[in-house]
Amino acid sequence: MDYQFDVFISYRRHPEWTPWTREHFRNLLDAYLTQDLSVQPSIFVDEHIEPGADWPQRLGDSIARARVLLPIFSGDYFGSEWCLHELDLMHARLLRFPDKILIVPVVGHDGKLIPAEIARLQPADFLQFRNTDLQRRTPRYEQFADAVQRLAPVVASAIVAAPAFDPAWVPECRDRFDQVYAAHCGGPTVPVTTLTLKPLPFPTRPPRVSM
Repeated sequence: MDYQFDVFISYRRHPEWTPWTREHFRNLLDAYLTQDLSVQPSIFVDEHIEPGADWPQRLGDSIARARVLLPIFSGDYFGSEWCLHELDLMHARLLRFPDKILIVPVVGHDGKLIPAEIARLQPADFLQFRNTDLQRRTPRYEQFADAVQRLAPVVASAIVAAPAFDPAWVPECRDRFDQVYAAHCGGPTVPVTTLTLKPLPFPTRPPRVSM
């Protein structure tokens, strides 16, 4: 068993924002990373989970076998237990390898809810490009592409310098997401282990099975 993905993109699903992540950000990152790495990278987004798969297990396996986490921070990111545990699991790995770049934060919102432990990491600012109606072949899109191009070498260097894969990460991550799934089905809340979370500015809703 070894790494399967070079990058795991962690983001909060939303009918308007999901296309921004999958069709624009991911595709541009793929294009520029291919130039920096000289080979096409393997980038995980949740559409990789095929119909019929045990998706908590598949999600845990994918985060465990990813070299670098790229979280796209939005206001609702921190209202998702799935996103928080993706971030928490990779941060736990970072604590073991503090000389590595394992998390490359992308800020798509004001960032006020980012945990202190992650706020220490220099983010990429994409605030001006988070538009649900972002159009190709426009000056703004060219600027967006330039921003991804500047980000790509940082991500490429992190991929190349990733620590040796540890098979113990797989059962750890699978077990965590089994617990998160159970919590969404009415079980006890699963606390994060390495992050200091800030209170949400709005009341949380009843648990539901959703990423």
